[in-house]
Amino acid sequence: MGASIIEGGSWYDTNYGGYFYRPTFLEKVTREMPAFKEEIFGPVINIDKFSDDEEGLEMASHPTYGLAACIHTSNLNKAINMAKKIESGMVWINHWGYPDDFTHPAGGYNNSGIGKDMGRVGLEEYYREKSIWIPH
Repeated sequence: MGASIIEGGSWYDTNYGGYFYRPTFLEKVTREMPAFKEEIFGPVINIDKFSDDEEGLEMASHPTYGLAACIHTSNLNKAINMAKKIESGMVWINHWGYPDDFTHPAGGYNNSGIGKDMGRVGLEEYYREKSIWIPH
């Protein structure tokens, strides 16, 4: 059985030209599907329900990638504990959006990128250190 589209899943025209894809929500995505195995850099999200914390952690921690994750719950303490365990470079709790506070580093884990943007860690990516020795 395949994944189901809850909402979206189509192109739409604008007066601006170009190509625009409606925000798309998928459910029933399995680990074998490209929507799970690959990073989709578009407005596509997998919506999953789980029975207990361990199952949720298993579903959220991708073996290859770890760019971002979202947790939606009424139990803030549980969400914070789960966020600490998820193998992802960025975790949002009860919302989503790129950080508007540029003092926090943003970027992924594992094969999701090659470093961090923003924050002190992001600036350090631009440093070029060099050691020079002269015998005396």
